[in-house]
Amino acid sequence: MESLPFDDGAFGAAVSQFGFEYGDIPKVAGEITRVLTPGGCVGLMVHRGDGPILEHNLARRAAINWVMGEQQIGGILRQALDAPNGGPDVAAQVAGAIGMLGARRFGEDSPGWEIPEALRRALLLGAGVGRESILATITEIETRAANEIGRINSLERACATADQRDVLIGAFAAQGLTLRSNGDVCEPSGRAFAAFLTFA
Repeated sequence: MESLPFDDGAFGAAVSQFGFEYGDIPKVAGEITRVLTPGGCVGLMVHRGDGPILEHNLARRAAINWVMGEQQIGGILRQALDAPNGGPDVAAQVAGAIGMLGARRFGEDSPGWEIPEALRRALLLGAGVGRESILATITEIETRAANEIGRINSLERACATADQRDVLIGAFAAQGLTLRSNGDVCEPSGRAFAAFLTFA
């Protein structure tokens, strides 16, 4: 976004849906303005820090942190696999127990249940394939969980940026574009999940 691969004045309008707020705001505003024709318009749908998208993702992050950090499920399952009386079946029982706790605490549609359940199934299915395959699956799930945490952290930062409306408005004002509208985008319930800003 900070270096758009387009000629000056190439477009009559530019739009962004949940993208602009992830960039360097002054640079992106400058690039958008550069590629607009004179009199061009900009429409931005941006996140809201008080909206349901961030709320949902913060709940996901709490559940992931609980199962991966507080419960340390990866390390516990590796220990259960290698314990003298352990193995895939024992490790699967451990994963199932953590999943039950996660479901009670966060709900059955949360990572607090989903991650242990995925690991439980991987342990049962992997019993015939071998230990190395099971360990690779545990590592893969840990990696994906860490990536999800990174995505949610990025979303949280983007929401904080988008909530600084004066900064967004000022970045375009510095490029000669004026705010024309600033309204909410709502769910059917009426709750706002985004803001839509236009500049010209």
